[in-house]
Amino acid sequence: SYNKFVWGGNRIMGTPIDTTPPYITLLGEISIEIKIDSIYKDAGATARDDKDGDITKRIVISHNVDTKTAGTYTVVYTVTDIAGNETMAERTVIVVRPVPIVEDTVTASSTLQ
Repeated sequence: SYNKFVWGGNRIMGTPIDTTPPYITLLGEISIEIKIDSIYKDAGATARDDKDGDITKRIVISHNVDTKTAGTYTVVYTVTDIAGNETMAERTVIVVRPVPIVEDTVTASSTLQ
């Protein structure tokens, strides 16, 4: 469809209406696991639009990743093109407690009988 402009009583055809949303490509894994108390560094994302081209700089990233608390968190990437079409992508971040290493208490003398 097209925007229709009225100018001086005459209808003219304008530019096509942009209804195609941009797309986001996540860099790195879509789901990552990190140890509690580590530093979360986002791998980032890129964004492209069929009309606007590279709109990576317009990406808004929001999250509540708390590396001091074990749990599953979502990082949300949102981008909007000039026409107002918005798209969203998500990455899952799982913060885990390290599994304690249990030493083997069996001694060599007990296995050599």
